[in-house]
Amino acid sequence: PESLPTAVTVIRARAEAMGTIQGDSPQRVLDMIEKVQTAAPGEPQTLVARVDMLARSGKRDAALQEAEALLAREGGLDQQLLVRLADVSGRNNLGLEPRLEQQYT
Repeated sequence: PESLPTAVTVIRARAEAMGTIQGDSPQRVLDMIEKVQTAAPGEPQTLVARVDMLARSGKRDAALQEAEALLAREGGLDQQLLVRLADVSGRNNLGLEPRLEQQYT
């Protein structure tokens, strides 16, 4: 995709549909995320997708590190991203839900 918003939307859709798109893999989505992060360092929606893709590819420790870095961001995460991160955590058994719930309220 040529525009950043389009790329972010494609990444989110592919991350959500992982396993249903033939030929897609967490690594392929991670490669797309890296391109967006090069163009827009710190773009939060793709960082949440990166946590998901790392966890799905068996890199739980790396996923937790990414999640911790997101939670430590100056200004924090907005409520929509906290909810998405909680969903990612729950689906991948990362155990971050209690902490995310505290930040949500």
